[in-house]
This record gives sequence, structure tokens and C-alpha cells, in this order.
Amino acid sequence: TPAELAKAHAKAETIPLPSPLDAPDCTEDHTFIVGMFGDKIYTEANLDKAIRLQNQYGIKRRYAANGNSIYATDLITINEAFKKACARRKSIVPLATLMPRFNNWKATIEATVRQGYKGAILFPYLGNWNLGDICWKPFFEECARVKLPLWISTVVYDYRFRHPGTCPRLVAQKELLEFLSWAPKNAYVIQGLSAADAIAALSTGRKDIRLDIGRLVDGTDALRKVVEKFGASQLVLGSEYPIRPPQLNREILSTLCLLP
Repeated sequence: TPAELAKAHAKAETIPLPSPLDAPDCTEDHTFIVGMFGDKIYTEANLDKAIRLQNQYGIKRRYAANGNSIYATDLITINEAFKKACARRKSIVPLATLMPRFNNWKATIEATVRQGYKGAILFPYLGNWNLGDICWKPFFEECARVKLPLWISTVVYDYRFRHPGTCPRLVAQKELLEFLSWAPKNAYVIQGLSAADAIAALSTGRKDIRLDIGRLVDGTDALRKVVEKFGASQLVLGSEYPIRPPQLNREILSTLCLLP
């Protein structure tokens, strides 16, 4: 009834608001996919609209993966084409796709540097490989040697998401910590961690890792748990576009961190 609703509103007003949180940097988006991805229809118009929506929130730069490259085999060729395709949009920093399981991984890293890429992305979740297996150490050492920053996708929005005909696997906390125990010093952005995984990763004390907040804004207190323990300096914005609307995670941060 209207009386009951008014009573509920009055009671709600007496509940103290939680204190605002320190906010991660919100000028860059670190989980942004361009091209065909799953069942999401890609068009140039949709991409331009996403950029405009993000611009309204002060997001000036997007580190973008190529959705068309995730299951590609000739990564050197497709990375070169993606770099050229992104050239006209200055707010997009394209990421080369790398796969340590390919026997030409070293040549692909060399080509990535030669093509002028500022970073590369790995998909152990969608590619179904164990991030913590030390057999990949030479690959990561080569990336560190050439000073190639790496973005690592541990899950895509929702672990139930499936590309048709594929068998993705979650990156378990155990293999994440194994990776961090032997990974050479570099610059890493790790995407899609839960609060428990984020706390475990930051508890290693490594200062060369940053974590996107994509899954940390899913729950009511996940982000708060991480920020109150470690601060926000090693957290970055990740929109998970096109799985989510490009501005959604930034809007959630506005509420949690009392941002404008």
C-alpha cells in the first residue's frame, strides 16, 4: 500500500550510506574487444557509439583486443591487419594477440614489436591452456626481454559464456599464483578476477601487476574488500565491451566510489 511504501522509504533513509571508496584510474579501459565476438554483432557504427558513450565519462583511451583473432592461427598476419585497421581511431590502443602454444611464438613476438604494438593479450580461458604451467616461462621471458606489456584474460564476463564449439576453462587461483611465482618482471594487466583471486594476487606483493575491475563490480562488496585491503592504485577500469554496455562498469564505479 502507499502507506507501507512510505514507511519503507522512511526506514531506508535512516540506513547510513557506506563510505566512498578510493577509485581506480577511470581514464583508460583495459577490457575492450573490437571485431566479431561470440554472438555480438560488430559494426563500425556500434564501435563509434561505444566510444562516444565512454567519452562522456572521461574515458580517453581503450586497450583493445581483436575479437577476430582469438581463434586465428596466422597471428602475424591478422595482428598486422588489426594494427592498420585501428590507426584512424587515436583513442584505441590495439593489442596483438599471442598464443604461447604455437610453435612460432618467438617469431610472432618479434613481428608484434616490429609492427609497433605497445602491448599484447593472451586468452588462457578461451584457449583452454594452463597459465601456471612453467613450460610457458621462455615465452614470458621473451616478452619481458623486449619490454612487451601483457594483458591476460582469465575469464570473459561470465564463465558460462561459450563460443560455439569451444571448451574454455576457468583460470584457477592455484595456477594464477603459480604463474605469479615464476613470471618475469614485466607489466601485466590481469582481466576478470574475482575478489578472492584479486586479493590472492595482490597479496603476492608484486608491483608489476594491475587488475581490471570487471568482476569486482558484480557483487555488493567485492570491490570494497579489495580496495579497503590494498587501495586502488593497482586496479584499472575494464568495461568488458561488447559483452556489457561500454559505460556500465564506469557507472557502477560512480555509485561505489562517488565519482562524478
